[in-house]
This record gives sequence, C-alpha cells and structure tokens, in this order.
Amino acid sequence: MPATKKKTMSTPATEPKPTKAKISIKKTNLRLAIISIIGVLAGVLLMIAIDGFVQWYQIFKAKAEAEQTGSVVAALVNGEEIYVDDIKNYLFNMYGQQQLEAMIVDELWFQKAKQEGITLDNITTDEMNAVLEEDAAQYGGIEEMKTLAEASGVSFSEIERQAKIVALKRKLAGKDLSVSDEELAAFFETQAEYGYTQEEIEEYFEGTEGVREYLLTAKIDTEITTISQTLSDEATTENFLKDKDKIEIPKYEVLKTYKTMWNKIVEFFKAD
Repeated sequence: MPATKKKTMSTPATEPKPTKAKISIKKTNLRLAIISIIGVLAGVLLMIAIDGFVQWYQIFKAKAEAEQTGSVVAALVNGEEIYVDDIKNYLFNMYGQQQLEAMIVDELWFQKAKQEGITLDNITTDEMNAVLEEDAAQYGGIEEMKTLAEASGVSFSEIERQAKIVALKRKLAGKDLSVSDEELAAFFETQAEYGYTQEEIEEYFEGTEGVREYLLTAKIDTEITTISQTLSDEATTENFLKDKDKIEIPKYEVLKTYKTMWNKIVEFFKAD
C-alpha cells in the first residue's frame, strides 16, 4: 500500500496584534489632529470676533463722537480714514496758538462791551456791512464775496460774525473820537506832497465827508490796537497751550490699534 502524505491544514497569515505602544501613538496623533482642528477653528472664530468687534467699535465710536463732538470720518482714501480730528490737529498746530491769542483778545472786548451793555446782537446789519464792504471791494461787492466763499467751502456766516466783532470794537473805541478840521487839512497837505490835489481826493472818497469818514476809521483802528494792548496788560490770562509745541486731539486710537492687529493677521494668512 503506497505511503500517503498526511494532509495538513494551512492557517492563513494573520496580522500581528497592535501593541499598546502603537495604540498610544495613534491616539496621540488623533488628539493632535483634533487639537489642530480646534486651534484653526478657534483662530478663525477669533478673527471673526476681532473683525466684528472692530466694526462694532467703529460704528459705536463714530456715533458717540458724532453726537458729542461731531468728530467723524471726513474722507476715505483707498479704505484709509481721514478724520475730522486729523484736520483739526493740522489746523490747530499750524494756526492754533495765533488764533487762540486772537480769541483771548476778542473775549476781553466782549467783557468790556458787556460792562457797557453792548453785545454782538446790538450790532446792526448796516454796521456789519460797513466792515464787510471794506474786504468785499476787491471781489466786486458783498454778494460776489459771499458766492466765492461758498464755492470755496468757507462759512460766510462766520465771516459775518467776524465783521460784527470788528464793528463792536469800532463802536466801543470810536464813541469819543472824531476828526477835526485841522486833521482833515493836515491830511490834504500830506497827500499834496504825493501829487494829489484836494479835489482829486474828495472825488475819490465821494466828498469831504467821505474823507473824514476814512480818517475816522483809521483813527478808530489805531485806538482799537491801543485798547487791545491795555486790556491784555490788565487782564489775568492763563494760556495753557502757550508752551506746548504740538497738541494732539484724541481720536480713534483704540480703533486704529485693533485695525493694525487685524491687518497683520490677514497678511500672515495671505503669506501662507
């Protein structure tokens, strides 16, 4: 009987069971992946939150400033804001000190006028126009000057107010002044040295009274300068801005800081 080989059952190859170390590594990698995803989501949410906060803060701040000080965005240049405060800063640092000193003198005149029972409201339209006409002559008249001012974005009401202030000063300074015949004759003699006859001068000023009025105005303006100096010397004035080279008017610094942060975040992700 021939020998027969005994058949044996072959067992299929099986993968080795994962060790605890490998399982631990997989879990660690999974945790890291989850943490990374959460980190990215948190970063995105943070960016959205910052952007939302910046927009909310910008709207809130703009409304608050508009209600309280009128400080709002004056212009946008490629998305960058120019604020009304920026304009104020520029004008103040260029002309602020000079303007403040002029306003101090005006305030001294207002106080002097109040003591005598006079205010800007007491200045008549004719008195105001008399001042305006002096400046308007070079433009062809008051209406022409008004048209030019409005076209240039200049408030004509402020021009009128300044004219009233000048008229107020003239009313106070000139109440006891007059031009004598001797002063009138001296003026004609002085002009004769320059080759002008009395007739030519009177024709130019529309009569002798026109010449007298011109001389009186010049006399009053000189008196205004003298009185202004006296008032300044006698007043107790504290100019808190006199020793400051530059004044920075507060504006949206917090908003600008957040905006800078946001731009850096955007640039970072764009670089990737």
